[in-house]
Amino acid sequence: MNYAEVIRTVEGQLTGKPVYLIETLAQQIAARILGTFTVVKAVTVEVTKPFAPVAAEFDAISVKIRRERA
Repeated sequence: MNYAEVIRTVEGQLTGKPVYLIETLAQQIAARILGTFTVVKAVTVEVTKPFAPVAAEFDAISVKIRRERA
C-alpha cells in the first residue's frame, strides 16, 4: 500500500468541486479510496470542520464514517 498515493487521492478530493456537507465529503473520500485502491477492503474517514457556521459554541464539528467493499 502506497500511502503517499492515498494522500494524493484525498487531496484531489479536497481540492475538487466544493461540497456543502462534511458528510458528503467523507462519503466521497471513502468511495474514491475504495474505487482507486483494490487492496483496501474497508476505510474509515473522519472529517472535522472548525468554525462551522452553526449557532452554538464548540471547537469543531466532525463526522466519521466506515465503508466496506460489498
